[in-house]
Amino acid sequence: MLFDIVFSETDVFDDRSGLMRDFDASRRFNLAPLGEGAPLGDTKFYVSTVHDAADIVKTVAAFATSLDAEVALRRA
Repeated sequence: MLFDIVFSETDVFDDRSGLMRDFDASRRFNLAPLGEGAPLGDTKFYVSTVHDAADIVKTVAAFATSLDAEVALRRA
């Protein structure tokens, strides 16, 4: 399974519309969980059977922290 988080002011429905996304926000969001110790790469996210429940809990918490930071940045 593969997924990516996309920040965009418009709907993203294909590869071309995905190019209109906020690449800076995506980069910030993707890199922040690494600092939290989440077992992720720096771009798209892969979920596999090698990830255990602790990995998932850590990753969800890191995503929450990263999203909170991005929301705070956008409100500033």
